[in-house]
This record gives sequence, C-alpha cells and structure tokens, in this order.
Amino acid sequence: ESVADHTFRVAALCLLLGDGDDGNDGADDGGDHGPRLDVSKCLEMAVVHDLAECIVGDIAPSDNVPKEEKERLEHEAMERIGRALGEATSGGGDDAARRRLLRIFGEYERRRSEEAMAVKDLDLLDMIVQADEYERLYPEIDLEEFFVGTPPSRFKINRVREIAQEVHDQRRKRKDAQQDKIEKLQQNRQSNGAVLKKGSDQLSTEDNAFVNDFITSPAGQNLSAADVEAVVKALRARDEER
Repeated sequence: ESVADHTFRVAALCLLLGDGDDGNDGADDGGDHGPRLDVSKCLEMAVVHDLAECIVGDIAPSDNVPKEEKERLEHEAMERIGRALGEATSGGGDDAARRRLLRIFGEYERRRSEEAMAVKDLDLLDMIVQADEYERLYPEIDLEEFFVGTPPSRFKINRVREIAQEVHDQRRKRKDAQQDKIEKLQQNRQSNGAVLKKGSDQLSTEDNAFVNDFITSPAGQNLSAADVEAVVKALRARDEER
C-alpha cells in the first residue's frame, strides 16, 4: 500500500480512541485507567507521522540504515515539505506552517505525549491488520514475522492493546483451522491412496491415473477413491454393453 493509504487508515483508526478515552496504564489524571487523549491532536500526528516517506521512502530495519542517519534524512525531508507548505500558504513570508509541521512531527517521533504513543500504537495496529488482510487474500503466504515482532504487550494504550490482542487471537484461530483442514486433507488423500492401490488391478492404467488426479483435485477432495472408481467402472461397463 502507499504512504497515503497507510496514513489515511491510521487517521481513521484515531476515531477508535474517542474524546475522553483512557490512555495507558499509569493514571496521570488520578484515575485508575490513565490520562485522557486529545483525538484532534492524534489526527494531526497521524496525518504527518509518515509524511517524510514520500521523499525518503519507507526505511525498514532490513535496509541497515543507522538510526541517526534515518532521523537526519526524515528531518531534512520534513524541512523541505515544511518550506513548500509555508510558501504555498503565505508566499514564504511566514514560517509558522513549517514550525508547526516540525513540532507535530518531532512530538510524534520522540513520543513526548500520550497522543504520540497512541498514534504509534495505531501505526503498529494498522501494520498487523494489513498483514492479516494479505494473509486472508493470499492463503499461500505467511507473514508470521510481522506478528512475532508486534505482540500485544508492545502496545502502550489500553484500548489499542485490546484490539491488537483480538487481531492476534482471530489470526491464531484462523491459522489453527487452516492447519486442521490441511491435516484432514492429507489423511483423506493417504486413505484414498490405500484404497486406490487395493483396487488398481481392476482398472486400466489410464483410468487409475484419472481417479488419482480427480481425488487430489479441488473438485474431488471430499470424495473417496472407491467412489470415483465405482463411477468409472460403471461408465466402462455401459460402454462395453454398447
């Protein structure tokens, strides 16, 4: 997905927080559930949190770029965007837009507030939700590394941690169901192979090949070799009568 796709999804996820939702454990407001979150502030951070990537790209750990270099590149990109924004809004005579952009980005990058931590949580949540969607669309792929690296314990905000836990739980159930289906299919094919071997002398080589191909295809995965053999024998008998 593009930077714009991801940014919009994170911004939309901010609406899950709701004004007045609890933040993380620690109860800065004297209550039992933690500080309150300013959703408008979260939305601002969500919009700018990956903005630098439209210039420097998505620098992943596998790229082996030092942390200091990554920060420098992203800061330069945000400066460039900030200057363009300032010129577009005031003809370059007012630096307020650039300073505001850099302030919001800096607060997010340094996790200086509960809102910054919440948006980072939502950034991670979108990543595992997207990975889960890809696995559902393409069952042949396995994106386990994304989930191993992003366990529920990594999330700081209670509400987001609960949603992340649900994503993990649903994926685990889906994976378990897929594994059960694969094991049952393998057992079924082994059983069909044994039956096929017993009766193979009653069919021609071509008919045996057809039966084997059919029961291992999607159309025949729920049928036994014996059933398919019976149909083939009946058709052959009818041909002989003619």
